[in-house]
Formats: sequence, C-alpha cells, structure tokens
Amino acid sequence: MNRLSRMHPAMPGSAASKCPWLVLNEVKAIWLHTLKEVTNEDYAKFYRSLAKDFSEEKPLSWSHFTAEGDVEFKALLFVPPKAPHDLYESYYNSNKSNLKLFVIRVFIFDDFDELLPKYLNFLMVLVDSDTLPLNVSREMLQQHSSLKTIKKKIIWKALNMIRRIVEEDPDKSSDKEKTDVEASDKDEKGQYTKFWNEIGKSVKLGIIKDASNRNRLAKLLRFESTKSGGKLPSLDQYISRMKAGQKDIFYITGTSKEQQEKSPFLERLTKKNYEVIFFTDPVDEYLMQY
Repeated sequence: MNRLSRMHPAMPGSAASKCPWLVLNEVKAIWLHTLKEVTNEDYAKFYRSLAKDFSEEKPLSWSHFTAEGDVEFKALLFVPPKAPHDLYESYYNSNKSNLKLFVIRVFIFDDFDELLPKYLNFLMVLVDSDTLPLNVSREMLQQHSSLKTIKKKIIWKALNMIRRIVEEDPDKSSDKEKTDVEASDKDEKGQYTKFWNEIGKSVKLGIIKDASNRNRLAKLLRFESTKSGGKLPSLDQYISRMKAGQKDIFYITGTSKEQQEKSPFLERLTKKNYEVIFFTDPVDEYLMQY
C-alpha cells in the first residue's frame, strides 16, 4: 500500500495547497519512530527512497533526532555514498538543496534551501516541524523566526555526523572527539577516504563560507603529503609530526601529485626531512587565508 504524507487539509493559496502529494512507496515514515524502533536496513531503505537511489549502496552515515523546547521538530540526515553528479558544476548557480520540509506531517517543499547552507547541499535531509505554521506562503515561511534555530541545529548535527565517519575509519586518521550522532551503520568502516574523495571539496567551501563552524570543519580536512604513504592525514597529525623548531606548514600547489613530485622546491625540503602537503585542488591554497 502506498503511504500519502499529507494528512491535513490546506488553505487555498498556501504553500501546502500548491504541493503535490508525496508518495512514500512501501516505506514507513521512520522519522516519526524512536531509534529503537528503526533498524539499519530501515534507514538504508528510506534513504534510497528519499534519494531515488536504485543501487544497493548504503548511506555513509545518518543522524535521526528530535529537537524539543521552544522549537520542536524531527529530522533525518543522510550522507550519500557518492556526490550528486552536478554538485559542483551548479554550485555557484543554484541554491537547490535536497531538503524535504514537512509541517505537522504535511509535506510542504522538496527543495527548501533556507534550512541548509550551500556547502551541505550534498546531504539528503528531511525535517518535520511542529512549530512552523502550516497554511502560509513560502515567502512568509522563509521569514519565520524558528528557521534560524532549526538551521543551526541541523548544521551542528550534520558536522557531528561527518565526524562520526572519521572516528570509525580504521586508519585512525583523526583525533578522537566525542559526538552526539544518534545512528549510523556500524557495519561500514573506513569510509572517510571515500567521503573525502567524493565530497571533500564541500568541507573546504564550508571553511571559506561558514566562519562560525570553521574550526570544526578544519578538523575534517585531509591531504596527502610526502610522509603520508598514500593516506590522508589531518592537519593536526601534520602538526604533531613537525620538526623541532618548525613554525610553518609547508605545502606545494599543482594540478597533480605526480607533477608536484618533480618540483626542485619539493626536493629541497624533503632532503631536510620536512613534510610537505600536496595541494591539487585550486581551492586548497585559498584555504590558507583562513
């Protein structure tokens, strides 16, 4: 049986009245359930329905939580196993997010970008709010005072969720930090390298754009170096290996690691036993300004 998400009538002209029915085929509304009632397979199945992903790949991580207090809402956040094909091609020309907004179980919008900063547009997100008004226009909803609180909470949870992937990486390429992510697939280990190769550029763009979370995002940065052996160490790891008296972080820019390894400047530093980071993305050097 198909499940229809709209449960209440909407006033003519309101945002809800202009939305199509959202059909969740054979997938229960798991965000309304407690964590104990939802299995890993339920999360994976719901993710595939939400993302219209017909492969058997599971999300790299997810967060399922309920916010209570003056602003109440339930939310589900998923990190996809692969970046959307046009994620960076349309980054500067589009504000479209993958966030579906419900108000009191009524489906309102499927691209409500006001709750998600652009650098997190790779996430699949569902928010169901009991605080936001139901029968208002999109323009009025965008001005609602609760949005700022909801957005701040979603960003916090999203960064914790990504941090969780780092902590579960068997390469131990991070400094452990306790997080409050409620759920993830503990059968999937060592996924941060995959995340970084697919979506790492979003972390870099977040550092440039999101000053309030810059320090947390910086802990997620990963770069190959002359001493990393093909792995992706963090900046904290680089600093921990710096030579006595070394005050600067050494890096080299170029279009590829292979090109950089031929540089006479690199040879000079490695002969002195300095570790040098490889910057191969045009945005990498720009990060050093922050």
